[in-house]
Amino acid sequence: DFEKGMEILAEVVQTPRFAPEDFARERRLQINAVKSMDDSWEAEAQRFFRTTYFGNHPYALHPLGTAASLERMTVEEVSAYHRQVLAKPIIAVFGKVTRGQALEVAEKTFGNGSNGDHAMDLTAPASLPEIKPGAVSLKANNKTQVALIYGCRGVPYGGDDLPAIAVLDTIISGYGYPSGRLHEALRGSADLVYFVHAWNWPGLGGIGAFQIMTQTSPENLEKVNGIIATELQKICQEEVSAEELDSARESIVISEAIDNESLRARAMQATFDELYGVGFDFHQDFPDKVRAVTAEDVKRVAQKYLQDFILTATGPEEALKKLRPHKEDL
Repeated sequence: DFEKGMEILAEVVQTPRFAPEDFARERRLQINAVKSMDDSWEAEAQRFFRTTYFGNHPYALHPLGTAASLERMTVEEVSAYHRQVLAKPIIAVFGKVTRGQALEVAEKTFGNGSNGDHAMDLTAPASLPEIKPGAVSLKANNKTQVALIYGCRGVPYGGDDLPAIAVLDTIISGYGYPSGRLHEALRGSADLVYFVHAWNWPGLGGIGAFQIMTQTSPENLEKVNGIIATELQKICQEEVSAEELDSARESIVISEAIDNESLRARAMQATFDELYGVGFDFHQDFPDKVRAVTAEDVKRVAQKYLQDFILTATGPEEALKKLRPHKEDL
């Protein structure tokens, strides 16, 4: 069914109807989603962090847009945007098919445009604001818990430091599942937080953000804040042990193997890597690069990216006053 499936896919991609009634329904659903975004503590905390960290850069904007922008949107604008972004699609084919068959069917269904220039323009339209060490931005809400996000400069998509920052991330908070130093210090027997995790968010145009996110009660806020600051200082100053290093590297390799077992996952990864300009096979040797990361590499990237950070916090107004902010947005 490969050829028939590609024919149907090409029809959906190239000649959608954009019926007015479908557009009106989907727009209404999206407006409702925008209005309910802050119902989730995680979504609210992330949105506040992004507007603070990215400033005037487009990454500060939420992909869903605003209720006002959606109300103004027309079906003609959506149709025009569709034609623009899907003019020359990247097509990834994984499975029981030869390269020759895949090319023949892709050219037959999508045309020769599938082999054209599809590289994205990664020119950043605006620079990121400067990180002021120790800066704190606060947003009061009616929730009972406090959400904290620590933001440092991170590794961009395709950056050379991605394997090392992945190992560092795994050591302090686990890779895909909670573990590591922060989890042990804040969850474990201490039971100080509801949730804690760190990750590197790789953006385009040379932009990245390394984040640590947690939620805690007002009475534990100052203690949690102190522990996280201490752990960041330790990872920057001290070399990790051989045991921690080996465990982190193998955890990443195993997780990557599990995550990429399906054809769908491998096709998606290859598609985005090609679209973002690093080449469809960029991640194929990622496990080998991870295994090559040394303790010196971990310390180097920690000092490079985690020395300075900003803190954004959302929660009850009285609790947020404990953080002694550099800038207050209550």
